[in-house]
Amino acid sequence: MKTFTAVLDCEGAPRGDIVWLTAEIRGSEVRLNGRPERRGLLGVYGDVRDPDRAAARLLRLAEGFEGVYLDLEGEQAAALARQLAPTLGRNGQTLCAPLSAHAEGAVLTVPSAVSGGSLSGLLDELIAWYGADRLCLELVRSRALFEMPSGDPDGEALTEERLRALLSKAGTPYFSPALCARYATFPEDGKARLILFDDRETADAKERLAREKGLWATVRLREEWA
Repeated sequence: MKTFTAVLDCEGAPRGDIVWLTAEIRGSEVRLNGRPERRGLLGVYGDVRDPDRAAARLLRLAEGFEGVYLDLEGEQAAALARQLAPTLGRNGQTLCAPLSAHAEGAVLTVPSAVSGGSLSGLLDELIAWYGADRLCLELVRSRALFEMPSGDPDGEALTEERLRALLSKAGTPYFSPALCARYATFPEDGKARLILFDDRETADAKERLAREKGLWATVRLREEWA
């Protein structure tokens, strides 16, 4: 299994990281950020208005890279994936695209943040559909607050500062083997609240799980896990 550490600002990236050079799309223009020493995946984010033009530009920029990672959602990702997949495949490069893009031949990215069931169960289900070698686990750092019981799978997103403030009045955090995340509870206004969050150890646990399942790769954004 491959492991990619994504960095948005490549200057000053420590040696040993597989550096992710990002390409930001603004309409039909593509701008590179950073100057990496090593070339892994070309990470792409932004607003895609002209997939044909953006794809042509990205294919030129991706020369020398191992592949392209689409940090996009919805129809933008799907439209760009349709343009990129055939050429990248012929060039022996990998296209990583979100599950929602349904890109034939692409490695499909799976966010690691789950709030119910189990991450292992989710991966098993997706492996049964697509195969482990077509899946990449995106290590998303969870910081969420839930009112229990909760019907909201996402909860309220927390900043790092608010997370620390809430943890200061909660009990000792526990590790959930099912979610590969930490949680803590506390009462507020007569209701139970649950904090679900990640740290470096939970990221390592998710990475180990992906390795055990035989996934193609994991990707983590360094800034999220610093």
